Amino acid sequence: MNAKFAALLESLCIKTELIAPLKAQLNLIWQDLNKENENDLRDYKTQLIEVEKKLETIEEKYYLNNEMSKDVFEKFQNKLQQQRNEINQLIAKTGSGISNPENAIEKALQLSTELAIVWASSDYSRKEKLQNLIFPEGIYYNRENGAFRTTRMNAVFSLIASLLSNSGENKIGQNGVNSILSYSVRPLGLEPKTHTLKVYCSTN
Repeated sequence: MNAKFAALLESLCIKTELIAPLKAQLNLIWQDLNKENENDLRDYKTQLIEVEKKLETIEEKYYLNNEMSKDVFEKFQNKLQQQRNEINQLIAKTGSGISNPENAIEKALQLSTELAIVWASSDYSRKEKLQNLIFPEGIYYNRENGAFRTTRMNAVFSLIASLLSNSGENKIGQNGVNSILSYSVRPLGLEPKTHTLKVYCSTN
């Protein structure tokens, strides 16, 4: 399994001379993918303003004008406060990207030039961190068909894999990373999640 995982990482490796052109492509793709996030963030902030206004209205009716009973006020207040909390969570999640995506893309590309070497020379702790970086939600190995599966791959490495396959630079080709893995390419930010990640074995 270790050899197969090393081969998987090898398929993500790029040549040094490809860093500049891939960086330019990745920056353009990243900007395009995050336009949707920017629109969502704008919508959430508008919704938050509307909820805040509604809260102010019921508070004014209850505290200043005595136009609302306590039971009715608390009912609407709890509902609106819950909506506010949910919207704030969506805002935090949608706007959780790093401040300098270009720098993150460049670092990922630099790492990709020696990904397999770094893996082979790393101790257990560093290998676990490397897995966390590339596969934020875990990666599973099916012993029956010898395939890896994951639900999400780091956005930058996902794009690198796609570009390498399309350019023919990926040695495993179209049957490589993109077929070995099942993941979502829609990024919410370049920073990986911080929870522990391990390779799991499955007989299913």
